[in-house]
Amino acid sequence: MTFQVADYYKLLALHRAFMEAKFTPLPNDQDIAGSPFIAEMAHQVVDNLIQLQIEQGNAEEAEAWNKWRQIDPSRREWGVALTRAQEAGNWVHWTNQEKLHYTQILLSPFQADNHLLELFITSVDDLLTK
Repeated sequence: MTFQVADYYKLLALHRAFMEAKFTPLPNDQDIAGSPFIAEMAHQVVDNLIQLQIEQGNAEEAEAWNKWRQIDPSRREWGVALTRAQEAGNWVHWTNQEKLHYTQILLSPFQADNHLLELFITSVDDLLTK
């Protein structure tokens, strides 16, 4: 499913709502951060924000969004996602592929290369074995 909102400020508001829901340190609904449906929509919102910038000739703004989208361990959202992963009751029983899939959901709408995804998984594994 894809959707389009042509108003940049409506998309930005939707993006901010997703970010708040997914990365609040004390969530009211624990299922939001791990929802594949929410993850997909969060990616689509950022994709649409970038596309609108490109269509409006704002290449620098589009690039700023692409840069923002690259997660790393210094980001607050990384830490929140680590906590959500630790709270996933089945993490220790999952295969590496299942952990990878869940990690991509947790980190959406961010993007990470394979090295960072493996670092995230290893970090969760280490935190759960302490």
